[in-house]
Amino acid sequence: MEQDIRIEERSDLFEKASAFLREGDSEKAIALLNQCVEQGNIEAMCCLAELYSQGLVVTVDLEKSFSLYMAAAKLGDAFAQNMLGLLYQHGDGVAADFDLAVQWFRRASEEGNAAAMTNLGICYSKGQGVEKDIEKAMALYKEAVALGYSGAYGEIGAVYFDGLDDAPDYVAALPWLVKAADEGDVSSSIKLADCYIEGLGVAKEPEKGIEILEYHADFGFSEACLKLGYCYLFGYGVEKDVSEGFELIESASMSGEPYGSALLGYCYENGLGVEKDFAQALELYSEAAKDDNEYGQFCLGRAHQLGIGTSVSNEKAYFWFNKAAEKNYKPALKELVKMDSKK
Repeated sequence: MEQDIRIEERSDLFEKASAFLREGDSEKAIALLNQCVEQGNIEAMCCLAELYSQGLVVTVDLEKSFSLYMAAAKLGDAFAQNMLGLLYQHGDGVAADFDLAVQWFRRASEEGNAAAMTNLGICYSKGQGVEKDIEKAMALYKEAVALGYSGAYGEIGAVYFDGLDDAPDYVAALPWLVKAADEGDVSSSIKLADCYIEGLGVAKEPEKGIEILEYHADFGFSEACLKLGYCYLFGYGVEKDVSEGFELIESASMSGEPYGSALLGYCYENGLGVEKDFAQALELYSEAAKDDNEYGQFCLGRAHQLGIGTSVSNEKAYFWFNKAAEKNYKPALKELVKMDSKK
């Protein structure tokens, strides 16, 4: 009975802290939340961790956010365990560690957390912290969906879109991409735009695809800017406009899209929407390659092979072609075969 009263008091204290947050009295809210944390209140730990993570009413402190999620995770909270997995996966507040990310996602999944199941599936899909296994990934995504988690829709769509065993199934991908797009998943919306522009698994409707891309590009989503820029650059689904294409791709590159940097390098190399500048092209290819983008690695290899912005070096060309080939980038694989045949 005495323990029940203490738990009820802790809950009341957290409710008061939440009320102060809603009223905008952050000083009292943070003080009460810290008091709740000292009493072992998991909700308060997660709430305060989120505030420190986002910089809401407190200064951003990722290390403090990490320690609070860790405390809640050790007390068995599945939400905190999933968040801890994400922090390890992305290196926020702690050194990135895929093995530990998988451990925490797995623990949360075993508690029935559908978001963690999806995140664990992504690890299997990418081979992060575990051996790559698309079938296991799909099983986890579908388990999450069965629990009512819409965040897995796009992952299922992406697997079908990219292809099981390199064999895309656009018809199977389409309903999942539509469902994910309806939930606000931008990446799925862009894949859906691809389907309409190219007629993948659906009747070809380029205007509809471009409309989707323009909608998201207007909100500044770099992935949409990149894809729309590509369409303008090469005239896919829209009248060719290299100047517009260049501007959109430059915007994506500035937002940190590695493929955007590589494609921007291609524009500088070929004078598309900008004056030719081989040195700038090389710099952008190098930037994308170091960010582990296979197209950037291929382009950098080609630059060394042909002497674009640098001296010819078959050794460096082979190195970067090989890096891209490790990701099964087919143009790089072809170049390696050619180079090997000349040895």
